Order: sequence, then structure tokens, then C-alpha cells
Amino acid sequence: MVKRFFKTFILCILTLAFVLVAGVCSAGCAVETRHPQVKITVTFNGEDYVMKFKLYRNMYPQTVKHFIELASAGFYDNTIIHDYVDSDSWIGGGYSYNGTDDEGNALSESYEEAFENDRMADYLDNNDKEEEYNELYTSGKLTASVYSNLDNIKYKSKYDAEKNPDALGTVMGEFSNNIGQEIENGALSASYGTLKMFYYPLETMQHVFVTPNKKQNIEALYRYNSATSLFMIQTSSTSTYSAAYYATFGKIKDSDVLDDLLDAIDDYIDDQNYSDEDDFYTDAEVEVNNVKGFDTEDVDYGIQTEFTLTREPIIIKQVKVTKY
Repeated sequence: MVKRFFKTFILCILTLAFVLVAGVCSAGCAVETRHPQVKITVTFNGEDYVMKFKLYRNMYPQTVKHFIELASAGFYDNTIIHDYVDSDSWIGGGYSYNGTDDEGNALSESYEEAFENDRMADYLDNNDKEEEYNELYTSGKLTASVYSNLDNIKYKSKYDAEKNPDALGTVMGEFSNNIGQEIENGALSASYGTLKMFYYPLETMQHVFVTPNKKQNIEALYRYNSATSLFMIQTSSTSTYSAAYYATFGKIKDSDVLDDLLDAIDDYIDDQNYSDEDDFYTDAEVEVNNVKGFDTEDVDYGIQTEFTLTREPIIIKQVKVTKY
């Protein structure tokens, strides 16, 4: 009788523990692992390529948390690779693919039409996601890690205009050339199939405060802590965007899928009988970093830059978190 009672008691405790853990996960997955995982589905020429990535929260906690928050909000779904750095890297996370308004009406002419009509700069302006990013941040769905001064700093706190008005809508740069961000053991290198958080360095020497952990508030340059939503997939063994200046926070689990995607792009270029690969590209000059984080003239907003876009769009169909 006693044994039976004891077994029943233990079973109840285990069941309760399971329910509590499941409840925590369903309430926003507060249980954080050292190595979350995401699945990025890329569509090219009508075919889907599903790439799985292992993320390194143990070394790049702020970058990984930010990326997961954006992915969970669906921010990256139906976006494009807007800067195709041939034999180097792909940059995405900033522009929608054929975006629509709340009533389902097209925001502009289609990607394909804009490419043919040499109006990709207009297309990008019409499909820019900077305002959407800012709305996510100011609505309290993104965690702050960069502050304009030491007042109201809160580690791992969602943005709140009243409680932490000094928080900025950017992410701290977790890379070695940013002060205080040296990773002594196991830092990821910028290699084939790695994920990197991308940013356009602001031309300013203004300082901010970053929160690498709950015990540290470090003063650092704003230009190195100005990442927002952009990310990069490295498509070669070497890159001009080194891990010393760009947070390399994830690694592909099976590079064969990326190989297949790159082969499909090469086959497409050959099948279309383009005289050279330049027929597959076009350049568009646009203005980035238009959303202000500081109410000051010391920060250079509205940076002009040039993107390389592909004739057949490379579409980020979905970024899905498969393990938190």
C-alpha cells in the first residue's frame, strides 16, 4: 500500500513538472538553451531550399535573442536577399518581396517588373521594412541592449518608453573589435554557411552603453552597436565581412542544401544563356538607416549605399525557430 502510494505520488510530481515546463514553453518559451535552432526556407526559381542553422546563444546572447524575437514575430518571412555579394555573402532582412497593404493591394510594381524596367531603387523604397522594425521595437516586442546613457538601464528588458526611455532600437555588436566583446574560447569564424548580424556603421564617434550581461554596462561606440534587422548568410569560405567586425552567431548544420541552392543559381544563369553573369545582376542606390535612435545632429542618418540584386529573386520564404 505504501509503495503504491509512493509510486502514485512520484507520478503526480513528474506529471506536474511536465505540465509546468510545457506551460512555460507555450507562454513564450522562457526556457533558453545554449544552442537554439532555426530553419530558413529560401525560394529560388520556384524551388524551396530548407537550411537548418545552429545558433550560439552561449557566446552571442544578445544577437541570438534579437534574431529569434524577429523570427518569432514573422518579420523575416517573405523578404528578399537585397544585396547579392557574388562569391561572398548574401544580405537580407530589410525588404519585403512584393509587399501588400492591409487590404492586400500591391505596394508597388512587382519585383520582376521593377527589375525589367530598371526601377529597383523605387521598388526597394516601397518595400522597406525599417518602419515595421521600429514599430516592433516601440511596441515592446524586442529586447533592448543599447542605451543612450546610464539612466534606466535594464538587462534583458523589453523596450518600454516610460521605464527605459534611454534604450535605443539597435543591437549591441558582439564581435571582437567592439570594446569588451572579445570571446576567449570557441568564437565562430566567418566561414561558409555561417549567419552574421549585419549593420551599416554610422559615421559618428558618439558613445552609447551596452549590456553584455547583468553585471556589466560598457561604454562603446554607437557605430559598432547599430545593427537592427539585417543578417547575412556567408556563401564562400572567406569573406570581406570578417567575424572581427560582424557578429557571427550561427552555423549551417548541413551545407549540402546551400551547395544545391548555389548550383541552382549557376544552372539558372547557364540555362538563360546570359552572355555573362552581369546580366543576372543589377545595382540600385538607396538610402538606409533612416529611423533615428538619437535626437542629435552628431549621428549620420540616411546613409547612401548601393545594393546588388538578382534578376530572379532569392526569397526568404520563412525563418522559423525550431528550438529555443
